[in-house]
Amino acid sequence: EPVRPGRIYVAPGNFHMLVERGGGERLIRLRQSPPENFCRPAVDPMLRSLADVYDGKLLVVILTGMGQDGLIGCQHIRERGGQVLVQDEATSVVWGMPGAVAAAGLAHQVLPLGEIAPEIRSVTTDGSTFVLSKQTGLCTVVYFYPRAFTPNCTKETRRFRDDYTELTLAGASIVGVSTDDGKTQC
Repeated sequence: EPVRPGRIYVAPGNFHMLVERGGGERLIRLRQSPPENFCRPAVDPMLRSLADVYDGKLLVVILTGMGQDGLIGCQHIRERGGQVLVQDEATSVVWGMPGAVAAAGLAHQVLPLGEIAPEIRSVTTDGSTFVLSKQTGLCTVVYFYPRAFTPNCTKETRRFRDDYTELTLAGASIVGVSTDDGKTQC
């Protein structure tokens, strides 16, 4: 499926989600290649593919999660000139993934959950309108915690969900991985 503005793409359980060029478009591909960081889907293969396809025109957000999945992918993003934001320890349920990226010095900013969507807006707006579109080629990548998209989510995760819904309605393409015990929830 082609990556389109105004949509959120979520990797299904047991598949890595990659983005590749094909026929002049950016296409989502699902692969069952070996797990990375003990995960499938994993963030690192997705970020590597996005770094190649978007040539650094990326804003990556790493939110709460166990382990260090996303660390190597964020290195690729930074090498290509992309930007990386991570959730701070105080608002993370588990600061493994964002902590690994922050400790490696790869994060442009470490922010509380409630400040991430406003920061994305400030990075991706020209003061009046969103510049995230097919024309600019900028893609926002978010590793999001699955419970943000379930009925039992907390007030803070509901606000997070609503902020990202607003971004997609404004034309952003959001590509993310969201798994919980191998199952996708959204």
